[in-house]
Amino acid sequence: NSNNNSNKKSSEVAVEYKSWSIPFYTLASMTLLYFLSSAYNIRMTAIRSVGTVIHEFDPYFNYRATEYLYYNGISKFFTWFDHQSWYPLGRPVGTTIYPGMQVTAVFIKNHIMKSMSLNDVCVYIPVWFGVIASLLVGLIAYECTLECNSDSQILIVLWNIVADEKNQIGSLSSSSSSSLSSSSFIVPFPCTAFLNSFA
Repeated sequence: NSNNNSNKKSSEVAVEYKSWSIPFYTLASMTLLYFLSSAYNIRMTAIRSVGTVIHEFDPYFNYRATEYLYYNGISKFFTWFDHQSWYPLGRPVGTTIYPGMQVTAVFIKNHIMKSMSLNDVCVYIPVWFGVIASLLVGLIAYECTLECNSDSQILIVLWNIVADEKNQIGSLSSSSSSSLSSSSFIVPFPCTAFLNSFA
């Protein structure tokens, strides 16, 4: 008889938990989408005000390297000696830069955003990866604490933090590699934790 009572109580708790969790996770998902769309809109400010323009020296240098990789291939890129950089000395570009941004931009152009120009892909990369990095850091905060409060607090900080936003405004600058590198560095951690939860 006591067994039946305990089973009945546990099933009532499960039903109560299920009915409570649906609105909670709906609200949490809507909050997450709000923060991510806000992060995207903030990083799109420069693009909306002046268009998809590559400005300053570093972004243009990175765009030029991306363009060379796109038109000449990876093997020529790694042996490319650019006589116009560091004039009059020149520079072996392929072996003196981290080619992650260039390779990623060419991959996106060739396989994901075929209709976009290479210039536009390069301008949007910091925006896209800035939002992805914010999301992944939020997921790590959730994984460490298992509380949605910490996840949302991290996202609130990251979607508008000046130091992070400065490096991820639309344009392929050398500092915008922080958005790409932080995303690629962070990805394995939540994936590993997620897979371990099923083990």
